[in-house]
Amino acid sequence: MKRLLIAIGLITLLTGCTSVQTSSELTMQQLDVDAAEKSVQQFVRSAQQENGVYLCQDEQNNIYYVMLNGVNMVQGDSALTFSDVEVKGEEESLTITYSEDLIKDMEGKKLANQLLYKIKLNKDYETLKLFKNGEESHFHTITIGGNEHE
Repeated sequence: MKRLLIAIGLITLLTGCTSVQTSSELTMQQLDVDAAEKSVQQFVRSAQQENGVYLCQDEQNNIYYVMLNGVNMVQGDSALTFSDVEVKGEEESLTITYSEDLIKDMEGKKLANQLLYKIKLNKDYETLKLFKNGEESHFHTITIGGNEHE
């Protein structure tokens, strides 16, 4: 049921897009979570409540913000970390991939357990796909906002 609702939401989200100015290339930039712009902070705060992958769409500027959150952990459990985050646009499909790992021994390690990315789209895409460790996955929450984030 949850996957069905997410699929319906994604289809509605992506098919409801209007034509927007496009740039020539698709870009992704990692942002500092603590130094994110004020307009992005509400999205960051809501995404920090639970572990997962979150998407915020800025329709006015043709931008996606993606947050991978794994900071919520129970003492004694393994820590959730993220790596190898990539975005690729092919024909009418935008694909976001990442790796997720569990780390038992955290002592002395800087964990990549909360990452924020800004993706500037080069065109409108019909579908958006998310892959975790090579397998298709889903977003925990999708937020649509029209505020300027630059």
